[in-house]
Amino acid sequence: MVGVFIGFGLLLQFHYQLVPWQATIAATLSSLLVGLLIARLIGIILDGSVAKQWLNVGIEIVILAPLIWWYLKVRT
Repeated sequence: MVGVFIGFGLLLQFHYQLVPWQATIAATLSSLLVGLLIARLIGIILDGSVAKQWLNVGIEIVILAPLIWWYLKVRT
């Protein structure tokens, strides 16, 4: 739940327009995923390293890469 708040804060900090809508969707999904990734990494630091958590980090990075590419493509 904390990751959603981090992601929403990142969204408001870096993407503050609604038009074009594709850029807004890409920015929303990217920022929420970055927020979840930050929260997961903080959890790994505080609770210790578990292989399943690192697998989730890898999956999130794989999902995040095309979202960032999509955002950069529609923004320009």
